[in-house]
Amino acid sequence: TQHNFAAGVGGGAQMFAYDFDGNGTNDVFTSLAAHRYGVSVFLQNKPAPDQPTWNRVMLASEQPQDNDYGIVFSQPHAAYLADIDGDGIQDIVTGKRYWAHNGHDPDERGHRVIYWYQTKRDGKGGVDFVPHLVDAESGVGVDVQVGDVNGDKLPDIVVGNKGGVFILTQQRSETTADLTPKKLYG
Repeated sequence: TQHNFAAGVGGGAQMFAYDFDGNGTNDVFTSLAAHRYGVSVFLQNKPAPDQPTWNRVMLASEQPQDNDYGIVFSQPHAAYLADIDGDGIQDIVTGKRYWAHNGHDPDERGHRVIYWYQTKRDGKGGVDFVPHLVDAESGVGVDVQVGDVNGDKLPDIVVGNKGGVFILTQQRSETTADLTPKKLYG
């Protein structure tokens, strides 16, 4: 069954369907504009059978006040779903594509960031997407892949782009302090 809804802008890149909030319905993750700004999750609610409604949650945008954590980057051209923290729930990996059209996109020379957004369900049907900066000098290019590259059973991030090829290996430590960012807005 087709259910139309207005995303707000045109031209995202990759799109994934996954039940982020655990309510039994697929939600949609997408970039809103692959060569501008906007990364969102559309949470699906079903007030009546065959009549879903959607709530947009901004993860990154052009203005910091447009998302709870103030994350800003342009050209979110690639994404991947993977369980980064090992809790059994898919998380989001995405970031900035650098210098996509030789100076014709907004903030084309900005920091080449990669974030993973930790999907944190609250047990009451709510969900938060907590951003963790992986790197600010690589970016995503047109694709990002996640898998265990070094054999330690932890997911690593691999990208290739105009800046080079990057393998970002995950390292966990029992003594690492809680570096969870605080919400700035919302």
